[in-house]
Amino acid sequence: MNLIKRLNKGDKVALIAPAGAIFDDSLIVKSVNKINEFGYDVKLGKNIKAKYGYLAGDDKKD
Repeated sequence: MNLIKRLNKGDKVALIAPAGAIFDDSLIVKSVNKINEFGYDVKLGKNIKAKYGYLAGDDKKD
């Protein structure tokens, strides 16, 4: 029994920074390019570039 549907080419995936800040923007570009190579459409999370020290943003809620 497979409960999770398989991703198909053209599906949209989100790229987020759930814990640690991304200090090198080229890593985001490389990641997007690699995901695109697999045939997926990439959406960047609104806080992908958020930084608070070494964390990916502070604890305040938007």
